[in-house]
Amino acid sequence: MEIYFVRHTSVAVKQITFYGHTDIDVSEKFDEEKQIVISKLPPASELVAFSSPLQRCSKLATAVMGEGNFTQDNRLKELFFGDWEMKTWDELPNQKASEWMSNFAHDQTPNGESFLEMQARLATFWQELKTKNHEKVVVFSHAGTIRTFICLILSIPLQNAFQLSMPYGAISKFTYDGKRMFLNNLNI
Repeated sequence: MEIYFVRHTSVAVKQITFYGHTDIDVSEKFDEEKQIVISKLPPASELVAFSSPLQRCSKLATAVMGEGNFTQDNRLKELFFGDWEMKTWDELPNQKASEWMSNFAHDQTPNGESFLEMQARLATFWQELKTKNHEKVVVFSHAGTIRTFICLILSIPLQNAFQLSMPYGAISKFTYDGKRMFLNNLNI
């Protein structure tokens, strides 16, 4: 099975904002950016598609696959930042933000979730997907979600997740042979 993980395009919010589960819209660059994504994927007719239900992903999934030609799955949402949702780094207490960054894999943001908790929900999606007999799959999701998926399926410690570059519109291609996962290309 070929699997394409696609990060949503740029969003209509400052880059230093924690927007995890907040359903923010895409930026004014969407039409241009979606064309780049479409040009790098196989034809939609060859793909089985899944998407986070948040509009920044579902709008891209609709642009690529067509209306209603993908399955929305809540497990594909970004990390829930709890009380930090829609706050910038500058608005957070320095010590709290530093403590969280030093152990983000295990620590929750206040009233939010940890990367380990997100990985647990993504693991259930991955286990289900592996039982299907799809040839080509595309997953429209978020930077944190995709980084966590990559750590999960390649057995990389979550603490190294931010070492993986994941710009807007990035596509990471994997091949699953029924036993092992192979990274074909990170950020096509």
